[in-house]
Amino acid sequence: MPDSDAPTSPFTAVELRKATVLDGASLFSAQLSGYISSTFGEDPGTYATQLRSLENLREDAVNPDIHTSSVDRILQYHAQLWHLSKKFPMDEYHIRICFTWANSLGKDSKSISSFNVDFERASVVFNLGALYSKLGAAESRTAIESVKRAAAYFQSAAGCFQFLEQAISTEFAKAPPCPDLSQKTLGGLASLMLAQAQECAWQKALGDKMKNSIICRLAKKVSELYEQAHDAAKASDAFPNSWLATLRAKTLYFSALAQFRKSKDCSAASQFGEEIARLELAMKDLSRALESSLQKQLHATLAEELKSLQVEIDAAKKRAEKDNDLIYMQIVPRPDAIAAINGAQLAQPTPFPELSSILSLPPLFSSLVPFEVHQAASLYTLKRDEVIKGMREQSEELATVINVTLASLNLPAAVEAIDLPDSLPPSLLARSKEIRDSGGVTCLQMLWNQVTSLQQTTNAIVTSIETTLAEEESDDQTLRTQYTGYRWMQDRKPSRVATAGYYGSLVEMKGSLGSAATANNQLRDYLDDALAQIYALCSEKDQLTAMVPSGRESAARIKTDPSLASLKQALLRLQVHAGQITKFVEQLKHMRTDDDILPKLSEAYTKKSITESFDAQPVFDQELKRFSPLQEQLAGLKSQQPQLLKTVEDANAKFVLAKGSDKELETRKQALQNLDIAYTDFWKIKGGLEEGINYYNEAQSRLEKLKKVIDDFCFARQMEKRDFLVSVQGGATFGGGSAAATARAAGPTQGVYSLATSALPPAGSGLWTPNGPTANPIPGAATPSAPSGSSHVPGGYPSLTQPRQR
Repeated sequence: MPDSDAPTSPFTAVELRKATVLDGASLFSAQLSGYISSTFGEDPGTYATQLRSLENLREDAVNPDIHTSSVDRILQYHAQLWHLSKKFPMDEYHIRICFTWANSLGKDSKSISSFNVDFERASVVFNLGALYSKLGAAESRTAIESVKRAAAYFQSAAGCFQFLEQAISTEFAKAPPCPDLSQKTLGGLASLMLAQAQECAWQKALGDKMKNSIICRLAKKVSELYEQAHDAAKASDAFPNSWLATLRAKTLYFSALAQFRKSKDCSAASQFGEEIARLELAMKDLSRALESSLQKQLHATLAEELKSLQVEIDAAKKRAEKDNDLIYMQIVPRPDAIAAINGAQLAQPTPFPELSSILSLPPLFSSLVPFEVHQAASLYTLKRDEVIKGMREQSEELATVINVTLASLNLPAAVEAIDLPDSLPPSLLARSKEIRDSGGVTCLQMLWNQVTSLQQTTNAIVTSIETTLAEEESDDQTLRTQYTGYRWMQDRKPSRVATAGYYGSLVEMKGSLGSAATANNQLRDYLDDALAQIYALCSEKDQLTAMVPSGRESAARIKTDPSLASLKQALLRLQVHAGQITKFVEQLKHMRTDDDILPKLSEAYTKKSITESFDAQPVFDQELKRFSPLQEQLAGLKSQQPQLLKTVEDANAKFVLAKGSDKELETRKQALQNLDIAYTDFWKIKGGLEEGINYYNEAQSRLEKLKKVIDDFCFARQMEKRDFLVSVQGGATFGGGSAAATARAAGPTQGVYSLATSALPPAGSGLWTPNGPTANPIPGAATPSAPSGSSHVPGGYPSLTQPRQR
């Protein structure tokens, strides 16, 4: 494939850095296990498989085969290290894993060690660039496809070294200084790889038989890139002399090639004087490249190519001079008088891939979250729920005012009684079908049974925890009575002191469960009271129609009065406003459901130093700002509502005056109103029951975690006791029981489970406990219906402290 002036000398490949195998105390499993236990409070055995996967991944990544399959292994390991560094502080002050690597370049190949994971990551990225360089250099370049592959490899290598050049002073700033990881060295390597990629592009242009005007520009850029690499390599003092000689020779070689190709272009354009000038420049470049001090350090193949090109250009120059002297007689311009060749760059560094796009599997240890982050997340949940609760209560108050006002005016039942004196309003039929489709009374009974079952299970866990703590205390008191004088017993914390934090968490949980039990009783009363009307609402159309009295005669008289039309318009505007309130409450619900602050807290936690306490407040402030637009929206709703209600009241006064007193219409209106109340009752009861189910599921999860922590603590205390008794029976002296002292468990002094319990809403928070009296909806209120199958009632857990109105 190659043209006569295409080089066949080998490309320069970078040697990989050599890693020392991790063993003993430096194994990931040895170092990370202790940190998982002490910082995250979890059993390291749970993560044994992931620890082995990490060690296997390193083994494959740091000693790769020179094959394309090794690229993904190195990238996977690098990405996993990045994710690990966000959870595990791997440095000399915390998790001490000794990473040892031998230099690839420099005056010696001595090994350098560091406990900082940045050193490991930088070395891995360096090796990826080196691997790409070896893959590129291994291509034969005897065919176009091989040349294209080599170019792609060198561009990827340039991207790796360029990424490292930038990151070594920022992201990897804590890595120890190494000759091959300095910015100057990395810059030189990036330029070298890019020059070799550009050389491939030039070689492909030769194979594609492109014009001399294009080929000369490509060759010029190859020369410029090799010159950049030479200058950077010379400044770094890490490159061997043979590399510097090669870079210098190739700079001159491709400069000569560019002039040679340009001279052919000049000849074709009858610019014979310029042709000779360019050939002279090419000869000067080759003469400098073949100086003895430089030539003896070159690869034999490259030296032969330089000589061969010199012979070819010299022959072309003699021919051109002869033709010009005999035929053309053009003036040969001075070298500085001819136009410079503008290089054309095709090769570009392939950007180092984004970490998010590298991983083919989820990050290792992704489920681990530090205890302090858990605590902060629970505190944020309380703050966030307090903000949501305040806005929800205000929106509930707006809805309640609408309902109370409409109820006092007997609206919209009074209007519907006029519009449909015999048949039922379409809205009522739609609501009846909606309740039937949602399961009706059967659905409520099933949900109630589920609530009571969960309550019993939750209470059983509490009883089990209390029993475990009582047995631990009794066992401790018995032991103290029998072995009062032993020093080990004097040093051992009394059970009540050691378990104070557990008892505090349990008391808090029991208080929350007591409030929930009260809510259960109130909800049962609410359900019993509303059951008959809900059952009636679930009837089919014919049965419902028979239940509601007719108002035909009275309706005919008032139907044409203008006051009725004015009242309908006012009610419509109020209905739109009420719909906005309902939509606002739904937004609040989604804001709570879709809110996950753990990733941001975890990120902030990894940025603090060991001497700093974790300050989550800046993260809280930023997240809580998301509620500002909703607060502004709520303020707008509050300002609009008084005028809307006044318009309805004025229109209704005129309507009542025009209608007068009519017993037939009043009876029909009351029946419709009762069915409207049944609809609202259904959704409030269903939402309350579902809220209770969610509460008990969450409470069970928290209690089961607390139970596991307490069980582990009591087991450790039993092991201490066993070791102590063995030491006593083995002849330990009175007052000096130290044999078991090393096994003494500190035990929690306070707040061991404060995270989990504080994550549950306290009494009065509105997540299952009653949040204050809220009047029941009035018949036909303008509040839009909840969606079919909805699992949440706008306004949260229903108020059961006031009598229901029908």
